[in-house]
Amino acid sequence: MRRLSIIGSTGSIGTQALEVVESLPDDFQVVALTARRSAALLAEQARQFQVAAVAIVEDEAAGELRELLAGSGVEVLSGWEGLLAVAGRDDVDLCLNGMVGGAGMGPPGFKSAMPGFGENLKDDEIWAVLAFIKSRWPREVLARQRQITARGQ
Repeated sequence: MRRLSIIGSTGSIGTQALEVVESLPDDFQVVALTARRSAALLAEQARQFQVAAVAIVEDEAAGELRELLAGSGVEVLSGWEGLLAVAGRDDVDLCLNGMVGGAGMGPPGFKSAMPGFGENLKDDEIWAVLAFIKSRWPREVLARQRQITARGQ
């Protein structure tokens, strides 16, 4: 079983990832989730997937999230520090970054220890990488993803 954290779980990428996880309960366990500002949806996801921790970037939403998760046992973090703490958890095998654009890279001035790709990828190049990854998925995962995509249209 792979243990996941999902950065941006309340956005379209994150919610679709959680649908895939839900369809494969023997393969994935969600450990931690983050959102920029959607406290109510993040709390709902945290309870549904019984995560250990959540982080919300916007401090104004942190109080609401703490109230929504009071007594749940879920650790609530906030700000960019909280998001980075979730991304770097030791109990996670895979961290999915579903935040779009520069926001998914970190706060202004963030410096990563990871070496750079070498250049920026254009949208069509990103889609080509994603198509390659999906080409390696088992048939049952592809079929489930098609169902999820069709439901959203």
